[in-house]
Amino acid sequence: MADLVFSINSVTIGDVVDNITNWASRTNVRDIGVTQGGATLTMEATTLDISSDQRMDPEATVLTGFPKTVTVNALDLSPANLALAFGGTVDGTTVNIPPVVSVVQKSIEITTKTETGLVGKTIKIPNCSITPSTTINLNNSGAAVLVFTGKVLSPTAGNAVQIS
Repeated sequence: MADLVFSINSVTIGDVVDNITNWASRTNVRDIGVTQGGATLTMEATTLDISSDQRMDPEATVLTGFPKTVTVNALDLSPANLALAFGGTVDGTTVNIPPVVSVVQKSIEITTKTETGLVGKTIKIPNCSITPSTTINLNNSGAAVLVFTGKVLSPTAGNAVQIS
């Protein structure tokens, strides 16, 4: 039988973990709440074409990297999520967004549903830079969704992503 994976059970963020084997020591972990539109984990090879004057096609193509990104769509517009998405801070129930925001580094864990016929998977990312979001659509065609986009970074040691 196939390993069928469907939908998200939970997404948590926490402080950066230096190594995937130290996952249990992750601190300041919180659930981002309900999601809409799921999450994506992408890895694409980047290449460099070496050209010459003598040929139209490249002389060689060199692999230069395999950047990985993670995107999570949060339906919960809690102050903590708004601050994370926009690079701000929380003061009680108020979110303050400074004129200049910075990228925040966090660990991310995504777990999938484990209902009948489905295989639960856990995706662990020990070090990820979350880029502040720039758009919240406020309209009458659906609830506003915060989009968290992060670049997967290398931890101090071990794997950058673990799927179990």
